[in-house]
Amino acid sequence: MKIKGTARGLLVKSVIILVSIAAYVFGFTCFYRWSGQAAEVFIVLPILAAACCFGLLWGILAGIISYPVNALLFYLFAEPGNGLFPHAKIIGWLAMILIGAIVGYIRNLNCRLRKTNNKLSNALQKKQSLSGLLPICAHCKKIRDDQGYWHRVEAYISNHSEAKFTHGICPECEREMERDLLQFIEESSMPYTKMVDK
Repeated sequence: MKIKGTARGLLVKSVIILVSIAAYVFGFTCFYRWSGQAAEVFIVLPILAAACCFGLLWGILAGIISYPVNALLFYLFAEPGNGLFPHAKIIGWLAMILIGAIVGYIRNLNCRLRKTNNKLSNALQKKQSLSGLLPICAHCKKIRDDQGYWHRVEAYISNHSEAKFTHGICPECEREMERDLLQFIEESSMPYTKMVDK
């Protein structure tokens, strides 16, 4: 199942890059024919697409490839008679590599941040669930917390989980309480039955 999702994501990213390359070629040629000047700024589109989709390495690679591709388009569409590399714009080329590197680095940081957020979210969910050994009193059933304080079971579980309590009496405890109450009435100095009769 994971492979299908990865393949789908790779296909979508590849389509994005191909569309950005087509937008670059179309923008370059249309702008040159409209204005008579070469619009080399459109080369940023595939570099940004590669860096945003695949990260730092692909952003740098797209930046490195950008100048020869730009020079070829310039040669084919703008001024075919001036040779393949009419302008040695090394600074512009380095800028394209730098743009690809910066955007790719930001994308990689964003992916790492997302993974860290997922890990922290999972850790927080695990923190909210009770696990391990709980020190509990054998007599009163209170639970000792990390600071050494004793709490009723209901309070401790409510504070350390999402559980909430309602109270009732089970049939066994009800019979025991009834028996204890009757025994108390029989042993008391003023019997309950005498009070009821009056």
